[in-house]
Amino acid sequence: MRYYLIFGHKGSGSFFRQNNDNTITLESMLDLRAQADALKVIGFNEDHISILNSPEVIAQYNSIVDSTETNLKKAIISTRGIVGIRHKFLPPDVKIPGHMAFVLIPAKREDQETQLKVNPFTAKQETGVIMPGDYEASLCALGFKTEPANHPLSVKAGKVTESGYTLTAQGMVAGVVIASTSSGDSYWVFLRNYRIR
Repeated sequence: MRYYLIFGHKGSGSFFRQNNDNTITLESMLDLRAQADALKVIGFNEDHISILNSPEVIAQYNSIVDSTETNLKKAIISTRGIVGIRHKFLPPDVKIPGHMAFVLIPAKREDQETQLKVNPFTAKQETGVIMPGDYEASLCALGFKTEPANHPLSVKAGKVTESGYTLTAQGMVAGVVIASTSSGDSYWVFLRNYRIR
């Protein structure tokens, strides 16, 4: 774990008590093992409470976070891939579904499937970072047939891999049918080309 060691030294000390920040001793805060592994050790003229809202400490903390986040993003972008997803609906005036999911199934089946939420109202968008590798990709929306239904997709580190889909409205039936019947009743239900008795 990479970390910075920040401590306060404004406190008291006497013949009977070690140097402290009015609560914890400096010896405890500056354990040699913690100092040895820290990226940097930074001391402030603050006590145990004032260090929590000191402008200087907050400025130092924000500086560390900003530089760490920038470096982390660079590292992730260089070691992960991104997928650019384009989609369109047919017919163009169809009611757009409320939810869509982009599904990646790894070629190595022992790896875990990834499902990413996609905004159906944005025709072109990019995913978050994805582990490089070979996948079978699908874009799913209830009531729509997707072309291609699924296809191989190779995600490369530091690259944007493009993937396009056409979603055709098929409609769907959902709900419950309730009817009173007796032992002599007979009924038929038709769903598309299927007949259920």
